[in-house]
Amino acid sequence: MTAPPRIRIVKKVCVLGDFAVGKTSLIRRFVLDLFDDRYITTMGTKITKKQLTFGDTELSMQIWDIVGNIIYRKLQAQYFRGSDGAFVVCDVTRKETVDNISQWIDHYLTIAPAGKIIFLGNKADLLPDTKAIEAILGDHARRQGTSFYLTSALSGTNVENAFADLGRRLLTRMPPR
Repeated sequence: MTAPPRIRIVKKVCVLGDFAVGKTSLIRRFVLDLFDDRYITTMGTKITKKQLTFGDTELSMQIWDIVGNIIYRKLQAQYFRGSDGAFVVCDVTRKETVDNISQWIDHYLTIAPAGKIIFLGNKADLLPDTKAIEAILGDHARRQGTSFYLTSALSGTNVENAFADLGRRLLTRMPPR
């Protein structure tokens, strides 16, 4: 007996957030299971792919690593077009990146109003007490009807879980917000 044909779906996912929050490192950890602590600024965007399997469905995630500097707002908007979902990433050790989450949500949803969002508080391994950041990210997640994860690109904590969660959400038919 042959296996039933697999369903193949391609979805575009943007990874958003201020510069140096660890967007590239999170993608590298997810796709290659590697970590490199050398900081290299993303200029424009870099696209990476990874396949995920959910039952009989094969999801090809096109992961767009978007430049994080605010001066590139118009360029970022071009990259958001056609996006199915996004991670909004902050560095839990830098309050200004947490404070800027709302700007990233508004900017992204203006271009991709049906996009599904998950919040990532990266570098959680550097924060001894996570209660305050959990409350902030939890509040954003509740308002968007989604979830959040405290992640560490260094250790890999919650990176696979977050990408799998977004992958499942991308395959679920839900009405736009």
